[in-house]
Amino acid sequence: MTSTQSLVNARMLAFTGEIEGPVLVVPGASHVDLYDNPEAIPFDRLAEFFAAAASEGTRSPS
Repeated sequence: MTSTQSLVNARMLAFTGEIEGPVLVVPGASHVDLYDNPEAIPFDRLAEFFAAAASEGTRSPS
C-alpha cells in the first residue's frame, strides 16, 4: 500500500464514521517513517490528541 492509498483509506474511514477523531497527516512521511524515524513523529500533536481524549473520559465501544 502506498502512502497515497493509506491517506485515502484513512479519510474514507473517517468520513464513513468507522474511525473517530482526526486523521493526522505528516507531510513527507510514510507510514514506515512513523515506526522507524523518530524525527518524523509529531509527538507534540500526539500529546495534544491524547490529552484531549483523556479529558473527554473513556467511551464505551459501539
